[in-house]
Formats: sequence, C-alpha cells, structure tokens
Amino acid sequence: MIDARIDAGNPRTAGRELPSRQLSVLQVVLFCAASLALFLLAVSTTGAEDALALADSGCRLRDLSLPEAMDLVCHYWLGAVDGLAPVGAWVAITNHLPWEAWLLGAAVALWVAGFDLFYALFDADVDRVQGLHSIVTRFGVRGAFAGARISHAATVMCLAVAGSRLSVASSTGSESAVVGGVASLRALARPASGNGENT
Repeated sequence: MIDARIDAGNPRTAGRELPSRQLSVLQVVLFCAASLALFLLAVSTTGAEDALALADSGCRLRDLSLPEAMDLVCHYWLGAVDGLAPVGAWVAITNHLPWEAWLLGAAVALWVAGFDLFYALFDADVDRVQGLHSIVTRFGVRGAFAGARISHAATVMCLAVAGSRLSVASSTGSESAVVGGVASLRALARPASGNGENT
C-alpha cells in the first residue's frame, strides 16, 4: 500500500493488484488486519513472553517500512524484517534468545538484502526518474554488486559461526556451509563493463 503510487509509475510493477485496481485499499487493509490478528493469536498460544515481544517488534518494523523514496538502506531494512523469522521461531520453540539465534537472523537479513540489491537493478532507470533513493541509484551497478557480495559473504560467516556453536552441529555441517557460500559467491555474475555501472 505504501508504494502503490510508486509502483503505478513503473511499467514492470504497474500491473500489480493495487496499482491496477484489481484490489481496493480497503480489501488489502482488511486482509492485513485479519492476518495480523491470526498471527498474534498463534504467537500467544506459545506462552512465550519473548515471542510476543518479538512479534510486536516485527509489526512495528513493518509499520515503519518506508518506501524507497525515503531511505538509502531500504534493502537492509527489508532484510532486517525478514531476519526476525528465524529469531521468532527460535524463541517460540525454546522461550530463549541466545546469540546464535540472532546470528541466524543476521544471516537471513544479509542474504535477503543482498538479493534485493540484485532485484533493484531491474528498476534502476525508473527509480532515478522517480527520485527514489537506494544503493543502486546512488552507487550504480558496481555498487549493487559490491554490496551484494559483501552481504552474502557476511551471511556465510554468520551461518558458519552459528553452526559451529550449536549442539547439533558437526564440522562437516560448518564446512558445507562455508563451501556452499563460497560457491554461491563465485557464481555471482560480474557486471559487464560499459553497462552504466558507475551511473
């Protein structure tokens, strides 16, 4: 809903439900309210006070998810919200929040943010015309690739450290995480020279 006006001005996203008026704002509000009520009810049945607090934090983060026009670090804000998922699952099951849980959340946050940087490349030109602020519009294609590589490298490190400290972890599991992460990083395409990477 927040970005509906922006989406309407982008040919790639103009066909989405709200910009194309397939759904009304009222319908979306009612659906979100029902989903939130169901979510809070589900969380409350766990009996975990920390889970309730975490759910409240997640709702507040979503409420504060400003459109790209407002924030250069929107990619990492999106990642931070999604990174609450493993943290919430951990506390709902154990009613404890050790630092390993936060490391898993950080891994998800950085992973999502890195891929959102790639996703933003599709709209770089339109975003500049609309005056939106993102890492892609500020630092160009090379900046987006650099940010994604750093984010995904940090993801691998978070997973390796968290995995090495879990009682169910083995050296093989940690090694697999590192090898898989390195392979993923090597597989990332490099921006072609002369493709507006510095614009």
